[in-house]
Amino acid sequence: MCTTYNSYIINIYIQRYLYVINIYIQSYLYLINIYIQCYIHAIKIYIKVKIVKRNIEDNLYKWKENPRRKPIILRGARQVGKTYIIRELGKTFENFVEINFEKTPNATTIFESDFDIKRIIRDLSILSKTQIQEKKTLLFLDEIQIAPKAISAIRYFYEDMPNLHVIAAGSLIDFELENISVPVGRVSYLTL
Repeated sequence: MCTTYNSYIINIYIQRYLYVINIYIQSYLYLINIYIQCYIHAIKIYIKVKIVKRNIEDNLYKWKENPRRKPIILRGARQVGKTYIIRELGKTFENFVEINFEKTPNATTIFESDFDIKRIIRDLSILSKTQIQEKKTLLFLDEIQIAPKAISAIRYFYEDMPNLHVIAAGSLIDFELENISVPVGRVSYLTL
């Protein structure tokens, strides 16, 4: 009887042990499945982002070569790569001037008095310590929503210096554009 009882107890322990191992294996497989699904989802998102960024880059390179280009206002949420893409484009120019109105608040005063583009360019050249020249320079006005007069001035770059490459960007620019009139046909818009 003792041996039957011992084998009965051993059998119960083995069944419990196998039951616990089975639960661990099922849990592990479930977690692996979740991990794989998350990984696949992340890859799909990455591919979509790459395609969108690639389309924006293609549009910007075409814009650069277009002799009838207009200044661009680049829209998009924070941290989506607007500044990065423009800096990469800037590497293809002889000169790249980035004016960030958030980091350089005194740059807003350059646009306050009037819309004389030649004076504005001269003052921005002094501020950036880089000569801004038509056909050779990309002027990037970042976080432009901080300087509403600079947004209004964009149209005059097209009218007075059409051969200067100008891009403005800002994560909150859409809110400011509701209050400022930018004439149709003087500015192009891209969204990232």
